[in-house]
This record gives sequence, C-alpha cells and structure tokens, in this order.
Amino acid sequence: GEVSRDHNNLGKALEYFGEAVEIQKKVVACAGAGIATANGGRRRVGRSEKGAIAVAKTVNEIGNIHLGNGDISSMMEAFVESARLYQAASLSANTVVVRDHLYGLDVCCQQTSSAA
Repeated sequence: GEVSRDHNNLGKALEYFGEAVEIQKKVVACAGAGIATANGGRRRVGRSEKGAIAVAKTVNEIGNIHLGNGDISSMMEAFVESARLYQAASLSANTVVVRDHLYGLDVCCQQTSSAA
C-alpha cells in the first residue's frame, strides 16, 4: 500500500491497505484478544496490543487516502475508527495522523466555506 501511495496510485493503495487491515485483524484475533470495542471490549497487552496498534495505523492510512481522493465521508469513518482502535489500545485518539492532503479540504469544501 505504501509504495502505491507514494507513487500516487491511490486506488491501488486503498486496495492493498484494505487487504492489510483484514490480515492484521486475523493476526490480532489469533493472538487471543481480538479488536476491543470502545464500549467495554477486552484490554490487550503485549503482542495483541501491538497488533491492534498496527490495525489502527493502517486504518489511519486508509483515511488519508480517502482524504487524498476527496472522499470526506469515508475519510471521517476511517479516522474515527482509527481513533477508536488507538483508544482501545490505551493510546490517545490524538495519535491519528492527517498527512499531506490538507490542501484537498479547500477544494472539496468550497461550497461549505463560501456559505460561512
């Protein structure tokens, strides 16, 4: 996913990161804890916690790709999910990183900004 993203092939990057999330979730589930939910899931430690953080990072990358594509709704879904996963792994929701594509907000949200 990273190579495709770095070569600006965002469609392919999205596909690869999506596949990576599914694989990471299976690995975390095999580690015995699964992905905890924000409303009372299991507390992960050790290897499964690291796996959950890896899932959160990959979902965060998916959010950045959606931002680059101008798909704000999907971007928000991914960033919220990433924040939820970070919190479930006892990290701050502020761990979510929005990268390189902020210029896209002006282009995508011109109608909103002109109404303000």
